[in-house]
Amino acid sequence: MGSLSKEQLQAIRDYLARQGMTYKPLQDEVLDHVSCDIEKLIASGQSFDAAWLAITKELPPKQIQTIQLETMETMNKRESLSKWLAYLSFFLLFAGSVFKLMKFPGAGQMLIGSFIAIALALISGSTFGMIANKEKRGGWLLVAILLGVLLFLASFTFQILHLPGAIELRTMAVLALCLSYSISFFYLRGNENYLLTWLHERYTPAIERFIFILFAAVFVLRMPSLTLGYEDFVSRILLVITIASAGLHFHAISWQYLKAEEKPGVIFSLGLSFSLVVFMLPALVDFLDINARGVLTVLFWPVAGFIATYMGVKDGKQKAISLAATAFFTAVSSVWALVAAGFLVTAANGWVFNGFVLAALLSLLVFFRQNRFFRMYMLIVVSHYLFVYPWKLGLW
Repeated sequence: MGSLSKEQLQAIRDYLARQGMTYKPLQDEVLDHVSCDIEKLIASGQSFDAAWLAITKELPPKQIQTIQLETMETMNKRESLSKWLAYLSFFLLFAGSVFKLMKFPGAGQMLIGSFIAIALALISGSTFGMIANKEKRGGWLLVAILLGVLLFLASFTFQILHLPGAIELRTMAVLALCLSYSISFFYLRGNENYLLTWLHERYTPAIERFIFILFAAVFVLRMPSLTLGYEDFVSRILLVITIASAGLHFHAISWQYLKAEEKPGVIFSLGLSFSLVVFMLPALVDFLDINARGVLTVLFWPVAGFIATYMGVKDGKQKAISLAATAFFTAVSSVWALVAAGFLVTAANGWVFNGFVLAALLSLLVFFRQNRFFRMYMLIVVSHYLFVYPWKLGLW
């Protein structure tokens, strides 16, 4: 597509959308094929307009829309197993939470069953994706990230069952995810034909739906324990899952930005890697004390907030609000870190202060609900607030 201008490529994309091809991953593939055909005609001496007219005449009426319908039908059939496994994991997750809350037997087994179902859904979806898209590159990177996620789920399973090896599994998971994500931030720069970005874009609506439904449920479960001042194991486990899912998805959204940019800056990719690393390291609670986790947390907020603003906030007013929100929560997180370290009094744990913080954060989450980058950042922020207050410090 090198000889076509951005305006010409956009004209082709607009035409495909008008003809009914609205699914972006498929639209990208057809755009690539059509552009190659036009470039061949241009190389033979035709103008762009003549070449474009010749290509459109070869397409029967409604064929483009038919291609999308047939493709989506085939994909839905292949992914039905992953979809039902995802539904099963969600059901078991909440059933286990209710059983744990009511102190019924079998809660731990249900939570473990949900982890297994999530793992199987990820494996089946990734496998179908690799089989159906053999021409796409970067399958090894998908496998590496999938391995990290599976190790993470296994560590939670071992922890619930009180089996030895949970610490080692979580350490391997953190290392695998930090390394594979960091590679992806450089490997995917300016490239579109990669399996990882295609699959993530395909599943983004379902991933975000799962994360926000989980957040809504855990918010309802968490509020009584915060207001009445008792520890709640169920809501804390669900918050860990929410934070982990939202954080990994937040950094994965950047893949779509990286592939769209012709030459994303190396500094930006380094910033993404730094953000991911300081996000993941607090999970190593057995190796890092509360002060170290607090420092990492304080470092994460400004870097991730700036990245979310840079990638997704274009309006000048919203950009000012997003940067102010980033500075605000960085300051709040710094106060908590100083309290944990014993430098400030514990008045920062009172409801006068934190009630205002929660109201402000929820307002910002609603304000940025249409911005997929910053709303995911704010979801991590609010989930972190609900998790750390008033017992603990650190993203996990």
